[in-house]
Amino acid sequence: MDPFTRLTAVAAPFDTPDSDTDMIIPQRFLRKPLTVGYRNFLFFNDRFDAVVGASANHQSKTNTELGQFVELRKKAYTLVDLRAGVESHDGDWRLMGWVRNAGDTVYWTSAARSIDVYNRYMGMPRTYGLTLTYRYK
Repeated sequence: MDPFTRLTAVAAPFDTPDSDTDMIIPQRFLRKPLTVGYRNFLFFNDRFDAVVGASANHQSKTNTELGQFVELRKKAYTLVDLRAGVESHDGDWRLMGWVRNAGDTVYWTSAARSIDVYNRYMGMPRTYGLTLTYRYK
């Protein structure tokens, strides 16, 4: 075997202090077969950030009109919203999955009485979806 004396290639500086091989290709991707190509995994941790969040909203019991009409009493309820997703490291885009009213709580937002008729307005059931956000420059 002949030793090589010259290498012709494109060089790119990697000016990052304290770098290790996990920065270049994270260890979790090294088990993938070579046929998938590693170019999609290069600097993966520096390109994407995980985003998670949750929120809760509690409404205590109340009566929707003056007086103590049993039909107009609102029970206490708590709504929980969840979200998770990924975003680019520079914040140009974000893909979020979300669930509103994760517990599928049945509740009503208000009620009214008109002579002998009672109207109740139901709150939203569990809803879910995806949101893709892109920031134009």
